[in-house]
Amino acid sequence: MDYNFSKNQKINQTLNLVVTNLSQMAEEQLNHINQLTKIGKSLSSETDLDRIFDLILDEGISFTNADAATIYMVSDDAQALEFELVYNASMNKRDGGSRGPWAGLR
Repeated sequence: MDYNFSKNQKINQTLNLVVTNLSQMAEEQLNHINQLTKIGKSLSSETDLDRIFDLILDEGISFTNADAATIYMVSDDAQALEFELVYNASMNKRDGGSRGPWAGLR
């Protein structure tokens, strides 16, 4: 929908472009809010830690359009980070989480 803000056609074109861009940005923000709400609901109802890691990783990748992600946990002695879930789309690799233990070195 085009609006007539002015008698000047160039001003109308520019302002209509701004309105269109702002509308698209608002829609994207609404989608992000809905996605974050879904994540929050899912996290509050899930008790299996591996499934929580899967959810965090999957939603984080979706939210950021990341190619790769890793989730670490602090070791029991709090001296190191341990891989819990590794994902890399370019390498077609996913290890850990609910799909089984991390196959790499700890």
